[in-house]
Amino acid sequence: MATNVAAAQAESPALWKEPVVKEVTGTGKLDLAPLAVWTRGLDAVALPEAQDAAAFAERLGFAAIWFGETTGLEAFLQSALLLQATHRITVGTGIINV
Repeated sequence: MATNVAAAQAESPALWKEPVVKEVTGTGKLDLAPLAVWTRGLDAVALPEAQDAAAFAERLGFAAIWFGETTGLEAFLQSALLLQATHRITVGTGIINV
């Protein structure tokens, strides 16, 4: 599990090429609990990779993953599959085609 910014960057999958926040000043640690990830990238990867990305975001300490339903899986199905790969993170949809 990544415990600092450099380790998180080294461990980061392709969906997160750059850190969302820098380290907490002077500590070298990430404090992401109040932050969430918004991504359109989950539609562009295979389901196992999307699940790995969700689990990785959870390990980093993000509170939630948000995504829009644009292409790919139906949003509620994708939410269920991402939640299956995680333990505590919240998964939300920003846009659902009706």
